[in-house]
This record gives sequence, C-alpha cells and structure tokens, in this order.
Amino acid sequence: MIQTKQELRFYLNVESKIYCPNTLKEIIFYRLTNYRDYVLWRYIKLLRYTEYYRNNKNKSIFHEIMYLLTLRKKNTYGYKLGFEICENVFDEGLTISHTGNIVINGEARVGKRCILHGDNCIGNNGISGDAPVIGD
Repeated sequence: MIQTKQELRFYLNVESKIYCPNTLKEIIFYRLTNYRDYVLWRYIKLLRYTEYYRNNKNKSIFHEIMYLLTLRKKNTYGYKLGFEICENVFDEGLTISHTGNIVINGEARVGKRCILHGDNCIGNNGISGDAPVIGD
C-alpha cells in the first residue's frame, strides 16, 4: 500500500523502467502513435496515483477529491482497455503485457514483479469471499 509521496515515486520509478523508452526518438514515437507500452504506462500511473490518494483520503479534503478524480479517470481508462483492477492489490513491478479482459478482485493480494497477459481473472470462486494471495 502506497502511503507516502516517497513510496509513490519509488513504485513509479520501478514501473517506468518496464514501460518507458530510453531515447527521445522512442518517446516521440510512443506518444505520437499511442504505442501499447505508452498506453499501459498511463494506466499504471493512474492506478498508483489512485492508490496513493485512496490511502490518504482521510488526511484532507484535497486527498479525498483527488482520490475521486483519479479513480474516475482510472476506471474510465481501464474500461476502454478492458481492465478492472482495484487499488492496493499489486506490489511493485506490475507488468501488463496486453490490453483486454483483465479482472482482479479487490481483496486479492499479489507480490512483486507480477506479469499479467490478456484474459486474466484473479478472483474468488463465487461461493466464498476469499480472494487469492499470490507471492512474489
């Protein structure tokens, strides 16, 4: 769970190395073409900011408003990509390889360096409310 700005920067730094290009030419190409990694990086950033604001929403009205705004933006963007991912599920290093049909239960807990491909569902069995816990 991301509690501080320092933790938020750490998570974003780790995950930017997965998605972000190294050269200016690649950066321009990614943005102009709405390249898959750029689109996925935008979603991951929204997810992490939403986590931060959610975990701090009781601190001030600013954090609560920002939580609602980032949650709406994350969900809207996620629905376009085919993602339903709740906050505070994944530890650092989340990699999403493809867009489309990824559903993650909000009670699940997943460790470091998780890689998701298309058509994933991490949830309960529909009978009990228990959700999976997956290590690093």
